[in-house]
Amino acid sequence: MRRALVALGAIGLLLAAGRFVVIPMIIRRQLAAALAGAGMEGTSFELHRASLWGTELRQISSGNADPLRVDRIEVGYSPVSLWHGRINTIRIEGLKLVVAQHSGRLEAGPLRAVLSHSAAVPTSTTGTDWPLESIDVVSSEMSFGPAEDRIVLPFDANIHRAADGGFVLKLIGGDGAKPIAISGRFDPRTRAVDITFDSTVDAGVICGIARVVQPSLAISGTGSLKASAQFRFADGKGNIQTRLEPANMSIGIGGTNVEGIQAVLNMTGNFASNALSNLKLTIEQAKLNSAQFDLSCDGISGSLVLLDLSRPDDRQRVAVKRLNIGNSELTDGEIVFQLEDWRSLLIQQTSWKWLGGTVSSGDIRISPPSRKIALTLAVQAIDLHSLLELLASGRASGEGRVSGAIPMTIDWPHVAFGHGELRAVPGGQLSITDAALLEQTLDQTIATTGQDQGMKQRIIEALKEFQYSVLNADLNNGENGLTAKIKIAGQGKQGQKQPLDLELRISGLDNLLRGYLGIRQKIQSGN
Repeated sequence: MRRALVALGAIGLLLAAGRFVVIPMIIRRQLAAALAGAGMEGTSFELHRASLWGTELRQISSGNADPLRVDRIEVGYSPVSLWHGRINTIRIEGLKLVVAQHSGRLEAGPLRAVLSHSAAVPTSTTGTDWPLESIDVVSSEMSFGPAEDRIVLPFDANIHRAADGGFVLKLIGGDGAKPIAISGRFDPRTRAVDITFDSTVDAGVICGIARVVQPSLAISGTGSLKASAQFRFADGKGNIQTRLEPANMSIGIGGTNVEGIQAVLNMTGNFASNALSNLKLTIEQAKLNSAQFDLSCDGISGSLVLLDLSRPDDRQRVAVKRLNIGNSELTDGEIVFQLEDWRSLLIQQTSWKWLGGTVSSGDIRISPPSRKIALTLAVQAIDLHSLLELLASGRASGEGRVSGAIPMTIDWPHVAFGHGELRAVPGGQLSITDAALLEQTLDQTIATTGQDQGMKQRIIEALKEFQYSVLNADLNNGENGLTAKIKIAGQGKQGQKQPLDLELRISGLDNLLRGYLGIRQKIQSGN
């Protein structure tokens, strides 16, 4: 009896040693070897429980610059499943994963090493099956960006084996008011992935991800947008298709604020070795406004092509149906631009229909947060009657076509003008009906040139209905602000049909342009 008890005690000690010493030691070594084999050397963990029916790890940490943290991992299995090299379930609780951008690539902490290791393993037509049945991830979060500017997205996920041997993925993220739903399939035997996404996303989350993709991009936003996406990956290559539909969303980029954004945006791109390439963003029938710049526009369509995340295509093109700036309306606009980098936009050429003609400019560089922009505004064959209606409504009218160029420097809300000129096509008509303004202008002109004061009344009568052969305006800055030196030649069409060849000087055009452009603060003239 005594010997039997000793034997049973020895067997108990062996089982206890196996359970509490040998099995944990074997599992610890196997886990360390598996993590090292996956490219995650240096990962630390606490082995809380290990037996023939399950293992529990706690306080898992990768120690990476963008670390992976897990509060607890429970692995469920049985002696039979272990004998066949399989496990039943994995439950991950409190996963904290940081997604950041490194050298043009989106990377999720230590998973970079896992992906690199996986990419180095040759694929076959059959692939390798996963030796498990399901994975549950609960009370976890994914973070985008550096610690000082981080967007945190809580999520739960489930992966389980389907009847055909592949795996089904379901992920629910975000807060309760705006949940993010992702679903898809993964077949480890062929390494094919098919993921779909369809949710309403907070604009702040989208802007946070944009800052991860391009850290130098100072972008923020409010509101929400409807988003859907599909991602497919097979044979080491993949593609992504995304559709975004913002509705009354507001965005701030480098101190420039835009509100009321509505649009349909479609994005396509290729994906290989953890990097996006040939990314194309198309915009359809977008509209927006900016109270900051007193502008609104609609009917925006075009595309943006990125060869990769750091190298945009040279020439991008956007069309705009209508643009209102202050009291000015331009239509059928086209903008050809180059995104030099994420902090500088070069408008190579832009042209618009305006007042029956065209207005255009080019070589305009916009570099937020600076609001200073230098350009030369060229007008071609605009309607004189429409121009005078805007600038001198009720005081002058005319018929003809005007062309010219005006250099401008805009440092909002201040506008400075350089030396410009406007030239009318000979043979048009001019009618100045504001006799008081004309008389005041003639008094200054005649006093300056020394002409006979008796000419004043004949000039006023002639300019009430005048056919010009020359009508030019030179714009300059002076002590009295923006000044126009107007050259008029031709003859009156009524009475004595007085021939004229004179110069008029009109100063203080700042207020006139301020009223036209709708600028609320003073326009300053520069040299």
